[in-house]
Amino acid sequence: MSDFCLSRRRLIATSLAGAGALVAGSRLPDDAFFGVVPAAAQDADDRGILMMLGTTAQFPKTFNPLLTDARVWLYDGLVRFDENMNPIPDLAESWDISKDGLVYTIKLRKDVKFHDGTPMTADDVLYTAQLTLDESVNSPYRDKFIINGKPVVWEKVDDYTVKATLPEPSGSFLSKLSRADEVFFCILPKHILEQCSDMQTCGFNQQPVGTGPFKFNEYVADQRLVLDAHDDYHQGKPGVKQVVRLAYPNEQSALAALKSGEIDITALREAGNVKAAEDDKNITVHRYDSNWIFAGRFNMANPILQEQAVREAIAHAIDRENLVKAAVSPTATVGNSPISIGWAANPKVPVFGYDPDKAKSLLEQAGWTGDGTRTKDGKPLSLGITIYPDYAAPDIAAAMQQYLKQVGIELNINQLEEATFQDDVYKNKNFDIYLDWQGFGVDPDIASRWSTSTENAGTYLSNPSSYSNAKVDAALSAAATALTQDERKQHLWDAQALLTADVPAVWLYLWQAQMAVGPNIGGLSLPASTADMDNTGIFREPWKVTSTCK
Repeated sequence: MSDFCLSRRRLIATSLAGAGALVAGSRLPDDAFFGVVPAAAQDADDRGILMMLGTTAQFPKTFNPLLTDARVWLYDGLVRFDENMNPIPDLAESWDISKDGLVYTIKLRKDVKFHDGTPMTADDVLYTAQLTLDESVNSPYRDKFIINGKPVVWEKVDDYTVKATLPEPSGSFLSKLSRADEVFFCILPKHILEQCSDMQTCGFNQQPVGTGPFKFNEYVADQRLVLDAHDDYHQGKPGVKQVVRLAYPNEQSALAALKSGEIDITALREAGNVKAAEDDKNITVHRYDSNWIFAGRFNMANPILQEQAVREAIAHAIDRENLVKAAVSPTATVGNSPISIGWAANPKVPVFGYDPDKAKSLLEQAGWTGDGTRTKDGKPLSLGITIYPDYAAPDIAAAMQQYLKQVGIELNINQLEEATFQDDVYKNKNFDIYLDWQGFGVDPDIASRWSTSTENAGTYLSNPSSYSNAKVDAALSAAATALTQDERKQHLWDAQALLTADVPAVWLYLWQAQMAVGPNIGGLSLPASTADMDNTGIFREPWKVTSTCK
C-alpha cells in the first residue's frame, strides 16, 4: 500500500465531525474498522478501496431512482454513452427501430443479475417503465415517456425482449432509456418493488437493490455511503472491492482530506483550491466542459428588451472572456449557444463579441440617448438582474453592472435566496434579466427551454423568458421527430443559428467539472468528457476504476 494512503481499515465516525477527524490531525486507531467489510475478507480480496467526497446527489433522502436523482453506482439503464455521446448498449444487448421511427424492439442481455442474485428479465424492464408512467408514483421522470401528450406503450415480447411503441417519432428516445442526468431510467427489481404498497415509503428506498457495479452496504445520513463490489456485474468484476463516499463540511476540508490520503477523489469548484491541488505533486486535476451554460436570459415581455438593438447592445457591452476568467476561473470557457459540445453543437452561430463602441452606436440608432443613463421618450434605460448567491453570480452581476454603465445602461442587482429565486423567475416571471444554468446532460434536447410552449412551466426546465420564434419552434419540433442523427443535427443547427441571432440571452461560461485525484487511482475514463452520466467526466465506466489503497 502506498505511503500516501491512510489505512482504509479505520472507523469513519458516525458524526460529520468524524469525517474530518483525520483532516484536523486526529488519527483514529488502525484497528478501528468500517464494520462493513471484515478484516479477513479484506485480506482475502486484493482489490483496493475507493474513498471519495460525497455530495447531495450521493446522499439523497431516498435511493429510489423513480423518485429522485440518486446519482450512485447502484443502477444501470438500458443504454449508456460512448466518449462521443453516442448511445451504446448497457442492459440492452441491441435494439431495432422500425422505419417509421415508432417501434423500438429492445433485446436484453441474458447475463445481468440484481444485487440479490436474481436474474434481470423483460418483466423488470416492463415493470420499471410502468411504474415510471404510473401517476400515483408521481415520478419526476414520467414526462420522459410522454410524447406530445401521449404515453409510450411498453410490451413484453419474450423473457429477454421488450417493445416500446411511441405515439410519434422521437429523436431523443434512446437517451431516455439511460440513467443520464434528468432521465434516470434505471431498471429496478419487480420481485422486490411489487411488494410495496406505497412507493414513497417503501423499504427499498433505504435498502436499494439494482444491477449496477456496486451494491448497497451502509448509509449514515449526510455522513457516509458505503457500497460493495457487485462481482457478478455484467460488464466485469469491479476494480475495487468497496466505494466509500464521505461528507465534508466544505471544499477546503475535502481537499485537505485528499492531500492527507484520507480520500482519493474530490470535486473542486473554487479557483484557489484548484490551484492548490494542481500545485501538489501527488494530485492530478482532470477537467472537462459540459453542455450546461451559465447565461443571462432576457424577459422578452419587457418592452425595453423587446428591442433587438438593446439586446445586441447589452451583448456587445460585456467583455465575457475577461469577466468569467476573473469571476469564475482562469480555465473557464465562454459559450455562444445553448449547445456547445458534441455533434449537435453548431460552430457557426452568430457571436456578439465585446465591442462597447458598437453597443453605444446601436443604442443611439434605436433612440436611446443622453449622458449617464440613457433615456428614450422620457424613460430611463434601466433594468434589473435577478440572481441567487452561487456560481459566482454576485461577482458576474457586479461586473455586468459596470460594463453596462459604460454604455449608458443602468443595471440594478436583485439578489434572492435560491428558493425565492425559483419562484420569482420560473413561476412568476418577475425579472428583467436572470442568471442561471441552461443546458442538458447527454442528449441535446433544448426544446423545453426555448420553445414557445413548454410542458415544464414553473421549473428551471421551462422557458420563463417568453422567448418565441416560430422558425425556432419548427426547427426544434423537426429535430424532436427526426429519424436519423444527421437529420436531427441539421435541425438543431438551424435552431441554434436562429435562436442566437435573436440574442435572447448573454451566453457566459460552460459548467466545468474539475476532479482532483490522488496518485493511487487508475482505470479512469480519460480524457474527461461530458459523456459521463455522473457529471464528473472521469467515471463513464466506474467498474474499471482501481485503487492501490486498502
